[in-house]
Amino acid sequence: MTRQLPSESDIPLHGWPPYSAIHRERIRAHAKHEAKGGSAEQTAWNAPIFLAILMEEVGEVARVFNEFALGEISEGEAQQLLYKELIQVGAMTAAWIDATEK
Repeated sequence: MTRQLPSESDIPLHGWPPYSAIHRERIRAHAKHEAKGGSAEQTAWNAPIFLAILMEEVGEVARVFNEFALGEISEGEAQQLLYKELIQVGAMTAAWIDATEK
């Protein structure tokens, strides 16, 4: 299956930073995982790995809340980590949505 891969040139230009951050995360994740043959950008829409990866990312969001609730990280650290993890959830979700449209 061939899909157009996300690139810097097609980062949304509507001015809302989270969209651009999600898109950049898709690019980063693809570059990281492509060499291992595991890029979500090249995965069929019905591959079970999509759900596994997405749930792992959601688990990272839960971990941030747990660490904050236990006093292991400060509020500022929690906000920074939560932003990062939610961007990864968004990137994985966007990649899966993109796969269903092709």
